[in-house]
Parts: sequence; structure tokens; C-alpha cells
Amino acid sequence: MSDEVSYKSSGVDIDVADAMKAQLTKDLEGGSPRVLNGVGAFASLYDFDFQDIPDPVLVLKMEEPGSKQLLAAQHGRLASVGYDLVNHLINDTIMVGAKPLAILDTIVCGKLDKDEVLSLVNAMRDACQQQGCDLVGGETSEQPRVLPEGSYILSAASAGVVSKRKIIDGSAIS
Repeated sequence: MSDEVSYKSSGVDIDVADAMKAQLTKDLEGGSPRVLNGVGAFASLYDFDFQDIPDPVLVLKMEEPGSKQLLAAQHGRLASVGYDLVNHLINDTIMVGAKPLAILDTIVCGKLDKDEVLSLVNAMRDACQQQGCDLVGGETSEQPRVLPEGSYILSAASAGVVSKRKIIDGSAIS
């Protein structure tokens, strides 16, 4: 008896992942000229030239949706979490006076459901477009022996920019 070690034997279907990446490439094309590469790159490249912002400061934020991701997945509403993630990030970014620029997502799933993940990513893309920023990339990871099928661990991170002299930090409150 041979114990073949492969993605397939571990429960990961590369063909489904490749089909999803091909669809994401189409869904995410035509974004901001600041995004210098696309789906499949090892890291996202983002043009950070801000001639209109003196003394630019990078603003970084990470978010995860907590238990609502479980409820949303159980009720077929995972895409709503995409909007929620992006809007939480945007809110926290503008609270310090920054302009939101880019969002990176992380989607860990027990079994890759192509349609579900595409709807989630497209919801995040749409939320980004509505808020004037870009979904620049992220990570989608199918981990069948780590999570049960139908389960997700979601998170996202944002980058924004603010002029050092326009940072809102609460110090002027009296």
C-alpha cells in the first residue's frame, strides 16, 4: 500500500483553487493605478507617492470579525462579513485623520467553496470601491485538517496615510 503525499490526498483541490484565482483575477482587474501587480503575486505592490500630503505617516490596522463569521457562514451570509471587515477598518483609519488606501484580506477555510469565497472577496472589493480604497491582495488558504468544512477564519488589514500635522490623537480634547 502506497501512502501518496499530495494536495489531493490532504483534502485540498488545486483545480478549484486555480479556477477561483482565475475568476478573482478577472473580478479584481481595472482597479487603481496605485496597485502595481495583481492576484498571484508573492506580495502586493502599492505606489506610495503622496506629493499632496506633506510629511506622510503610514497608518496600519488589523481586524477580525469574531463570532459573526461563524453565524454568517452558517446562514449563507458570509459576503456580509466582507463589507463589515472593510468598513470597520475604514472607520478606525479615518478616526486618526487618515485617508484609507488599501486592504489585504485573509481567508482560511476548511474546504474551499469557490462561489462562497468569490462572493466574500467581491463584497470586500465592492466595499473598498465604495470607500475609495483598493483591495490589493491577501491570502486564501484551504486547511481541511485544521478547520471543518464550512468553517472560516477571516481577517483583514488596512493601510492609510495622514499628514503628520493632521493626525487626530485626542490630545486636543479639553
